[in-house]
Amino acid sequence: MKRLTIGAIALLMTASFCMAQSKNNKTPVSRQEAVKPTLPAFEMMNHIYHFNKASNSAAPLEKAAATMKTKMKLMGYGGANVMYVIDGTKANVRLLQTDTALFVINTGGAPAEYTLYKLETTKKERQAITQKASGMGFGNNAANGGLTIPYNTIQLKSGLYQLTPATKLEKGEYFFATKPSLSASNIDVFAFAID
Repeated sequence: MKRLTIGAIALLMTASFCMAQSKNNKTPVSRQEAVKPTLPAFEMMNHIYHFNKASNSAAPLEKAAATMKTKMKLMGYGGANVMYVIDGTKANVRLLQTDTALFVINTGGAPAEYTLYKLETTKKERQAITQKASGMGFGNNAANGGLTIPYNTIQLKSGLYQLTPATKLEKGEYFFATKPSLSASNIDVFAFAID
């Protein structure tokens, strides 16, 4: 009888231990990593978009063909300005000064080379001065003359790049200009404005 009682107690203890182990032996639930929001579709290749990070939306900038012109002062003795000119006094894409100026381009490969210009507006057109010449020859180009705005480039994923101006943009008209070829008199630009 003692053996039976000891056997029953041992059996109960073993069963109890096994049940406790099965309750504690649950497969641990893996922690889910933070899900990164998917970026909107940037379908047009080599086209610059304004990217609103808060709403995760994008709007293409106005694409235009800029013409290179030279404007002489006093028949060249007063110097000259070389500039890119686009028709119209206002860009179609308008951003508020409170908006974050983030831009994205889908190159499909390596980052593209663009220059960001602040534009001067006349009665009929917008113009970006690329070089200023003194009466005796070229004095300074746009980069040295403070006529361009530096920006930072961050790779978001393969072929997709974020362009962020290095300083807060003031109110006015702007465009990103592609790097011109030596023989080109027209270049593609992507215009926007800050209100």
